[in-house]
Amino acid sequence: STGERICLAGDSAGGNLCITVTMRAVSYGIRLPDGIMAAYPATLLQASASPSRLLTFIDPLLPLSVLSKCLSAYAGKSQDDLPG
Repeated sequence: STGERICLAGDSAGGNLCITVTMRAVSYGIRLPDGIMAAYPATLLQASASPSRLLTFIDPLLPLSVLSKCLSAYAGKSQDDLPG
């Protein structure tokens, strides 16, 4: 490989990593990838009402408290920093 062209690809968490790596490259002023293919990345990390979030109230495997802790760990914020 010559490294002349750089493309990032990933789905789900991998897609999110593609976006995050590109955002970091922008913030540091370094070379951006020539292409990004991000499938199903988690990009909207806000605690807002939606049908899927309402279902977490009755989900025995992933209750809202667990999902909230995961979001806090992923976003780098404490529970107190999250809206709602």
